[in-house]
Amino acid sequence: MDTIRFNRTSNIFVNTGIVGLYRFLKKYKRRHPDKYDFELPKLEADGLTLKCDHLIELLEDVYYFMGREVYDTWTNKQKDEADKGKANFYYDVEGEKFVSFPKMVTYGLTALFTNNAQGTTRLAENTDKITKLDKGNPGLA
Repeated sequence: MDTIRFNRTSNIFVNTGIVGLYRFLKKYKRRHPDKYDFELPKLEADGLTLKCDHLIELLEDVYYFMGREVYDTWTNKQKDEADKGKANFYYDVEGEKFVSFPKMVTYGLTALFTNNAQGTTRLAENTDKITKLDKGNPGLA
């Protein structure tokens, strides 16, 4: 599959999503001009058509790009707590150190849908838990 068409509907949320996708495709193309070979689609009165040889990967990358910009937000207090070590942590294997990051709260419709539940990572190799590490890499655990 290398083409997808998002048709304008009578639903304001779907139509707003199409406009939002168009805006984030433009931003993504500006920040990552060589990652995917796709021509920026034109927003037409009746919808949006996107063509790319790696369409699914592009849409997924734009989705996470948008999510980082819109939902990865924190307050100054949350940032200060992260700087003091009162936050979430992950282990940077290459740097061999723990890295703190602010606890974040989900806002808007996403909060209604998820009840601020923690999301999952998109790559299985990024989800190692301590029990899994004990079996596969006890030195790291």
